[in-house]
Amino acid sequence: MAGEEVPGDGAGGRFQGNRLGSVFAELGGGASLVGVRSGAGRAIGQFQVGTVGNRGIDGKLPETMTGDLFPIANLLPRDGEAMNHGVVFAPEEAEGIFARLHREIPWRPDIIRMFGKIISTSREVAWMGDAGLDYTYSGETKSPLPWTDLVLALKDEVERETGEPFNSCLLNLYHDGSEGMSWHRDNESSIVADSMIACLSFGAARPFHFKHLKTRERISTVLEPGSLLTMNGEIQRHWQHALPKSKRVSAPRISLTFRKMKTPDGHLASERMPLG
Repeated sequence: MAGEEVPGDGAGGRFQGNRLGSVFAELGGGASLVGVRSGAGRAIGQFQVGTVGNRGIDGKLPETMTGDLFPIANLLPRDGEAMNHGVVFAPEEAEGIFARLHREIPWRPDIIRMFGKIISTSREVAWMGDAGLDYTYSGETKSPLPWTDLVLALKDEVERETGEPFNSCLLNLYHDGSEGMSWHRDNESSIVADSMIACLSFGAARPFHFKHLKTRERISTVLEPGSLLTMNGEIQRHWQHALPKSKRVSAPRISLTFRKMKTPDGHLASERMPLG
């Protein structure tokens, strides 16, 4: 599902811009903030907050991280992978990309069916991809817009970063913290099962939550402007994710989630050509 807008879960703490320290109150008790990186390709540390204090999910104190490069760790303890790759675009570049996306994309309110009613959201979206890759979620079907030069270039960058091909992209425009996304899974039958979903973020930094379906364990990270998050493997079978609302966020955010949709012949269009 693509989810619908609901009040933030644990939102309302201090959260402005992309300052890491101000997001802790946003996450609420019992949550974990893990795998945050800042600066293009530079890891600055791993943090655990909430009722466990500074201890990790295994009960051990985290190692102090200093230096330039560290392996990107899985945010989840089990049942799938979620990787916060950190900032992959320099601040000035990320600001320019945000401005072009905001200006060039033909944004439209999302249309969803909920409780038997058709709802037009304040959050705006665009579905883009290879020809014929329709996407149905929340009871509505979207036909893909043709790739723009900018989104195609961003797709190429994500493919180089992840080593994975993609053939479609769902773009979301959140005008401020009053707009978010409820708990959901991206598990529609039209998506290649257990395939990677890669999310680029531009604009306002926002916390992003994961919740295990059985254990109800929650993990949180921060999606900074110019950052990349990937979800892979069994994650959509076992974990929900959400972007909570927040009264403290006044700036807009744009996300691009690159996906692998099934094609009529069962292959990815991107698999028929080299990534370059």
